[in-house]
Amino acid sequence: MISPKVSLTLAGMVMAVGCGSTSGEIAISPSGTETVMVDEIAFSPSGTETVMVMAVDGTNIKPMETASTPDPTWPDQALIIKLACGNSTNVDIEVVSPDGASLGLLDDSNWTPEISPVEPFVLVACAHVDGDRVLLVSDTEVMGSREGWSRSGPAELSDQIEIKAISLDGSELREVTRNQAGDWLPRWSPDGTAIVFESNRDGNSDIYYVVNTSPRDLHRVSNSTSPDLAPVWSRDGTSVAFTRREMGQLEVWVVEPDTGDPKPTGQYGRPVPWTR
Repeated sequence: MISPKVSLTLAGMVMAVGCGSTSGEIAISPSGTETVMVDEIAFSPSGTETVMVMAVDGTNIKPMETASTPDPTWPDQALIIKLACGNSTNVDIEVVSPDGASLGLLDDSNWTPEISPVEPFVLVACAHVDGDRVLLVSDTEVMGSREGWSRSGPAELSDQIEIKAISLDGSELREVTRNQAGDWLPRWSPDGTAIVFESNRDGNSDIYYVVNTSPRDLHRVSNSTSPDLAPVWSRDGTSVAFTRREMGQLEVWVVEPDTGDPKPTGQYGRPVPWTR
């Protein structure tokens, strides 16, 4: 399905913005037989910054062996975000946490671009909220309060946040979401065909995904009275992990997107994007 295209102007040029599960890996055992390796989730246990991995059922926990990689870069990101989200270069970009706390003006320390693994597109969650200000939602979890902002229900400011897919050169823009609710924390699937994100569109934070950046191909994958937050994809893209907040504790839950049947892992903390 094809979603609407929007035109931008950069350096005097008119531009339009447009925009892809994988199975478990196969290993050969010493006996020569094929064994399907289980998919894995990366997460940080509560109270630590250590990244661990586990099977999607919460077992087989071990340290992540993959070396950390530098944050991705996006040339001219400030200028392109101003045009895509504010339709002007004469706006400031304020970065905020999903709870609305201000993280300051955009720089390399408070926002990391979510770049597609297969195409030159980046996801942003943003809104032009007044004449000279764009709000850009980061994945940095900082508690805070802001007038007109709610992570779990309707509010004037947060309802304006939408997810957009923008080409890295600013030449194309696609509206991934378009509604009267807050949508943020988008993540590309490993094959680049789907986007998972957090939304408060049903009066609470739940997890959704779209296929091929089309807002008409929307799927809800969690539905709980407790907040479901900050989704990420598993290593192979067969599952989505997210944090469910209950009684002040953060537990990692996992769901296969096509089934919409989330299950607890019994592990507490926050899932993190898989580092390759």
